[in-house]
This record gives sequence, structure tokens and C-alpha cells, in this order.
Amino acid sequence: MDYKTPLRKIIGLADCNNFFVSCERVFRPDLEGKPVVVLSSNDGCVISRSNEAKALNIPMGIAYFKMKEYMQNHGVTVFSGNMELYQNFSSRVMACLKRYTDLIEQYSIDESFFSLAIAAVSDPLNYCRNIRRTILHNCGIPVSIGISTTKTLCKIASELAKERSKKDPHSDGVCMLMPADAERVFPGLELKNVWGIGTRSAERLNSAGIWTVPQLLKEDEKRIRRILSIRGVLTVRELRGIPCFPLEEEAQPQQSLQVSRSFGQRLTRYEDIEAMVVRHAAEGAYRLRNQQLCAGIVGCILLTSQFIENPYLQSAEISLATPTSRDSDIIDGAIKCLKEIFQPGRKYAKTGIYLNRLCSARCRQMNIFEANGSGLRQDRLMCALDQINRKFGKAVIAPAVIQCAKACEPRHALRSAWNSQMITAKIAERTATAG
Repeated sequence: MDYKTPLRKIIGLADCNNFFVSCERVFRPDLEGKPVVVLSSNDGCVISRSNEAKALNIPMGIAYFKMKEYMQNHGVTVFSGNMELYQNFSSRVMACLKRYTDLIEQYSIDESFFSLAIAAVSDPLNYCRNIRRTILHNCGIPVSIGISTTKTLCKIASELAKERSKKDPHSDGVCMLMPADAERVFPGLELKNVWGIGTRSAERLNSAGIWTVPQLLKEDEKRIRRILSIRGVLTVRELRGIPCFPLEEEAQPQQSLQVSRSFGQRLTRYEDIEAMVVRHAAEGAYRLRNQQLCAGIVGCILLTSQFIENPYLQSAEISLATPTSRDSDIIDGAIKCLKEIFQPGRKYAKTGIYLNRLCSARCRQMNIFEANGSGLRQDRLMCALDQINRKFGKAVIAPAVIQCAKACEPRHALRSAWNSQMITAKIAERTATAG
């Protein structure tokens, strides 16, 4: 273990173990040690598996209908995805992590890089063990923590910590992997499993005669750049212990936003699909306002199942007169796009909207026709509606046509019914019992 590396260069990665499954298990402790899976929207495919489910060789991303009988025969507990629940737990985990660092970069809903450049951290391993215990105690979510000098090595270290936890549930779930120690794990590491490479890049490397990580590290950077571009060169440097991807102190401005969902049944009527598009457009506009953003382009996508003969996938977009986040403008734009791509006689499986050319609501270009103040009045109206919906529940006030979309809701018959208030109460109860 190399403690000579300056602490200012050491970072960590906290990765929640089987995150969606772990969230469900907080309320179902009886499922500890049993196979559990979580399904995607519309109960389509497997998106999270417990270690026990992985041991049953249930593949990630497999369509649920293909393995439904197999899961039933092997006593697998199945949950429909509940993103409200998972987002709530993600916020709680990040809040715990922020107590231990002055810089955190949330990489995904269940992963965050964080700095260990704190004067009090003389022993990073024990420090991260305390972080893990705190998150488990306060949130009920087990995490694996990787420590190193670069993000890429941190990812490898966190995976090693996960593997140790699978073999020994009582392991501390923390792995420190300094560059000098990393060489011993590289021979057993597949190229496709290196963060920043993946399956397609690994295939390109294989075609060039590079099959292992040690081979990759011996290659000339000019050749690596020809095969994988500059991103591949930076990844190789990170594997060598040279930091190339710094922690992002501020999140990068969002460039686009999409809201889409599969239907619970195949739809043919334009009115039913329009109702879903309006719902997505209203949700997209709300997300824009929540992030203080405006959109200059509105688009709509519409598609049938990809498994039928002659599948249909089409999209259309329009530019708005001025960037906006108002329901009326976003909905009108989305409906215009839908009318352009809708074809009668098809059985549609999914629709969605996307918003591009995003900008800050505080410095957007005003429209000359808003000079009379009508635009400001509409913005204040949107603000009032958002406050009412936040206080009394989502979509308490919403476009009337959205009510028609309820019959088209995606399937989630196996979804857990926990809400934010119940989560808070359960966590408080769990913490008091554990304490």
C-alpha cells in the first residue's frame, strides 16, 4: 500500500452495490440473501440484479418475458422500476458523502467521484471505511469504494471491492489501488471492462492485435490515438496513474433533455398518442423550469415495436421563436411535430419528446412580441402552477388532455408503493433500530 503519493492527488469512487435492488431491500429486509431483480419501464427488461440473481445466470438487459418462467421456478422476486424511490435514495447517499469531502462529482444515479484532499485524511482506507459505514447506517445502501490517483483506476478499484464483497459479505468494501500496485491486476482485466474503452473499442483494439491491458500500456500513444482517438490516449495515461480526467467541481451545462416512455399497449388512435405527447411535453417543460433552463428546439419521436415486420421510427423537430420553458409553447411545438410524423394504421409502441438548444432562463433572448410584458405574466403563471403541484402533488394542475393518457400507462404491476414521506419514516426507524 503506497501512502507516499500526495493526498491531494488521491480520489475515491463510491459505487452503490446493485443499487435499485438495494433500494427495494431497505423496505424488504426479508429479501437479503435471496435473488431479486428490477425491471425497466413497462416491465420490459432486467436493469438491476442482486448477486444471487447473477449467480442464477440471469443476464443484464434480458427481456423479462423470456425469463419470467425461469425466475418463477427459481424463486426470484421481481420489482417494476420505481425511479422516484431510487432518486430519493440517491440524494440521501450523496448527502452522506458530502459530509466527508470538499469536492464531489456525481457521475450517475449510483456513482460519485470525490476528493480525498482533506488535511485530516492521514489514512484513506479507514476514512473510506467510515464513509461506507455511515452510508449503510443512514441510508441502508451498501457501497463499494475504490481509491486511487485517477478516475480510471478508481473504477477498477471499486470493481475489485465489489468482487471481494461477493466472495465475503463481511469484507470492508474498500480497495486502494495505487499505480505501482495496479500492474498486478491488469493481466486479469478484460479490455472491454476498462472504464472509457468498452466493447466496441475493445474490438477495434483486438483487430489491431491488442488483446490485453499490459499490451495496451506498451503501445505507442500515436498508434493508440489512430485506433481510439485522443480519448483512448487519455485512458491509457490514467491506467498509468497520470490524472487526465479531473473532478468536475460544477456539473456541465445540460445540452438536451428527453422524456419518453413505452405504452402499456399498442396504440393506433391519434388522440391517445397525442395525450401521451402532451404529458411528456408538460413533464419536459417542468424539468426545464426546475433547472432554470429554456429550450430553443422541440422535437417528437414516434415508433412501433422493432420486432415486427417493417418497423417504423420517425422524428421531427421545430425551432421556437424564442427559447422557452412554458407548457403552452412546448406542448404546441410537440403536437406540430407529432402531426408531421403520425401515420394512420400503424400500431405504435412508444413516443417521446426532446428539447435541444438549451440555455439559461436568466439570459435567454427575448422576443419582440413579449415587450408588452405578456411573457413575464406567463412565466409567473408557470411559477405559481409549479408551486401548487409541488405542494399538493405532481400534476394536480395539468392540461386536461393528459387525463386521456392514463389508459396508456406503461405496465408496472410489480412496482413498490413507497413515497418520499414513507421513505423518510422508514429510514428514521431503521437508523433508530441500528443505533
